[in-house]
Amino acid sequence: MRKVLLASTALIALGSVSAMAADVNISGSYEMLYKSIDDNGIATDQDEVSSSSELDISFSETLDNGMTMSMGFGFGGAKDDSNFTLGGTPMGTIRITDMDDDAVEGLDVDVDGYTPEEGRTGTPTYGGGFTGTSGESISITLPPMMAGLTVAVAMSDSTGDAKDTAYGLSYSGAAEGMSFKVALAANTNDNGTVETDYSHYGLEITAGAITIGGAINGKEVDGDSSDYESSEIGVKYAVNSSLTLGAYSRTAETGTAAQEFKETAMSATYTIAPGLSASITSTSSDISTTDEDSRLVIGLNASF
Repeated sequence: MRKVLLASTALIALGSVSAMAADVNISGSYEMLYKSIDDNGIATDQDEVSSSSELDISFSETLDNGMTMSMGFGFGGAKDDSNFTLGGTPMGTIRITDMDDDAVEGLDVDVDGYTPEEGRTGTPTYGGGFTGTSGESISITLPPMMAGLTVAVAMSDSTGDAKDTAYGLSYSGAAEGMSFKVALAANTNDNGTVETDYSHYGLEITAGAITIGGAINGKEVDGDSSDYESSEIGVKYAVNSSLTLGAYSRTAETGTAAQEFKETAMSATYTIAPGLSASITSTSSDISTTDEDSRLVIGLNASF
């Protein structure tokens, strides 16, 4: 009890002191999932209930010279994380993070994000998709050069000789009552022995309550003759202010038929009240010629 009281007192004191110089925001989230999994790649089917929670604390301030800075901490989830952002510099916006979410990755068209909680038990030879740098990274989003255009670069230097260099751009606009986003991104990972290049080309169009997105992703590995390529398409539809439907499909190939990966998912998300939602997602995955996975996930999400 004494430790709890001391921790609570420290948190209140921290917030009181910091509030004198910066805006402080504290938020949290809780997620409960029920999963029913049917996978012929494992001996028995699985039914499970799991939950996770996260606490986020952020500080932000506008400096006398007009620049802005913010710092955030996340506790819970897969790991604790932190980030620092400095905006309004002559170079643009600088972000340092250990959350595997650099500025380049934020530019891509996230088609599989149209459906929550899709997943699989097995691991395909190549699952497609695009990721930016890994581990702790520094990103720079360049100052706007024209309306709707965003350009970013990111770098990370992990243990040993491992390095990542990513760059990308996106252009957003509107025409004929529709809005659109075009994204191009690339990442080079060098682990000190093998260099791997990733690429992403994405397009997203929104017309009223319907959003349609598509992406083509590639991968090239030094010394590997495999032809890695994936394509995905998704749609989400806001039926009303409370109910959103989503669907997505991805195919990933290596050039070897036995390693072809296919996945489709459909979902419905219902907002019970602001900050509280429930979802149901059905996913079917063909991981290889000998491993097929289907699952139903029911989720309850709360944010504070």
